Amino acid sequence: MLRSVPQELIEFIGKHKTFFIIGHEEPDGDCLGSQKALASMLNRSGKNAVLCSAGPFIRPETAGIEELFIKSFADTDISTDGAAVIITDCSTPERIGEIFASEIKGLPTAVIDHHASGQPFGDVSFVNGGSPSTTVMIYQLFKELKIEPTPEEAEDMMFGFLTDTGYFRHLDHSNSASMQLASELLSYGISLKELYFRMYGGRKLDSKILTGRVLSRAVPLFDGRCISIYEGLDEKKRFGAENRDSDTIYSQLLSVKGCEAVIFIREESENECSVSLRSRDKIDVGAIAKSFGGGGHMRAAGFVYNGSRYEIEERLKDVFSEIFA
Repeated sequence: MLRSVPQELIEFIGKHKTFFIIGHEEPDGDCLGSQKALASMLNRSGKNAVLCSAGPFIRPETAGIEELFIKSFADTDISTDGAAVIITDCSTPERIGEIFASEIKGLPTAVIDHHASGQPFGDVSFVNGGSPSTTVMIYQLFKELKIEPTPEEAEDMMFGFLTDTGYFRHLDHSNSASMQLASELLSYGISLKELYFRMYGGRKLDSKILTGRVLSRAVPLFDGRCISIYEGLDEKKRFGAENRDSDTIYSQLLSVKGCEAVIFIREESENECSVSLRSRDKIDVGAIAKSFGGGGHMRAAGFVYNGSRYEIEERLKDVFSEIFA
């Protein structure tokens, strides 16, 4: 369910002149689409918007746009009169990266985000866990300001909508209002065929080999209601993070009969793992991730664990054993 754009956000935008638009680390299509469309609209409105991202830009769908973003404030005067920050698609201030988080303290900050988990922060907050993507909320802002998007802005917003919904796969009847907004974006000349290839095409053979290796070690837990997989540190070194195809892995495993949740553990270093959780319907993996210091949505969430893969695997088994009891 969508909620209205708060008047405080409209006033925030009207009050300030320069905006640093910051998204989360390791940005995805929704994060970057939100930032790009918002910054473009603000610049067209006579404001000065600066795109900021700590990166890294390792997802295939983010290729070719890294040069649009500054990676630090080293060569930027953030004390400019009338400067403010807008953080998009980010549920906690830490996720924008320490390089930005430490510098923006004291600057007026607004947050536009669709993650239900996380701690409220910022001077102005437009947060709606019922929105399927942050770009949908950005389009709501366009409409509230009575600004028509350019074709590129419309494409950025649609791309964010598609990436966060798995090309519509994760939607149900509760998202009808969002689909109506998405249909409006199509009228600006968007090609869904081209966006589909941008999301899923152009991958290297190594990506498919890595996907096959990860899927081959799937372990059913709790009579198949949960499936656990992992990617070892040796595979990260051999294939690189840029060849990860997480969406394909999740969709394949969640299509298994009886599977309600997926645990995906990646070894990032000897003593650090990134953990991704996915659910098909009723299990709130966002709440699970939050209990480990992470965040996300009800059906898609994650966190970083300082420890071994074996340790977090056992801890997650304990959590899911209570859910499936």
